[in-house]
Amino acid sequence: MACARTSKKLLEIMQSMRNSYRMNRLDLDYLGTFLTVIDCGSFTAAAERLALSQPA
Repeated sequence: MACARTSKKLLEIMQSMRNSYRMNRLDLDYLGTFLTVIDCGSFTAAAERLALSQPA
């Protein structure tokens, strides 16, 4: 894949923070998706990496 692997490491860090700071999982999901978009450089590449598509 053309995307960098940085977001995977950041997600691991955020998951450990969730236990420490009692962060909401939904918030972490949104943040993880945002980081993937940044890593990949485009919404299209991030969507492919995350296996997501826009609803019909």
